[in-house]
Amino acid sequence: MKIPRTRICLTNSHPRIKPDLARVEGALLRFCGKPSQKFRVTEIVLTTNSRIAGLAGKYRGRHKTTDVLAFPYDDFSGGCGVSIPLGEIIVSLDAAALQAMERGVDIEDEIILLCLHGLLHLCGIDDETREGWIEMRALEFENLSKIL
Repeated sequence: MKIPRTRICLTNSHPRIKPDLARVEGALLRFCGKPSQKFRVTEIVLTTNSRIAGLAGKYRGRHKTTDVLAFPYDDFSGGCGVSIPLGEIIVSLDAAALQAMERGVDIEDEIILLCLHGLLHLCGIDDETREGWIEMRALEFENLSKIL
């Protein structure tokens, strides 16, 4: 699966955990491709469990911690050189740190996986059903093997 060429805007708002954002962004660019003149924008915010639980409660009706949330934006037509938004991804660095430790991988690798998961959601992949869950895992594996 290839997503539309995307400009990644990566921000860390976590007060304590400071991963190597250049490494994460480099891997994501290998997945998204370099943006052309007319590109999509994906905002990725790295935050705390508390903040992501609040967002999950507000937007999903489930006030509980999760590792990643994806919010697709509506497409809009732009003129030459105007970006077309793809969406926003929120990643819990607390969850990423714990999952990285459990898997025995670097936190940056876990963040890349979570961002990839969010990007796949923005492209319409839904993992709420068994078939969707299988498709999501297959696409994650396929693409992680290419970008890590």
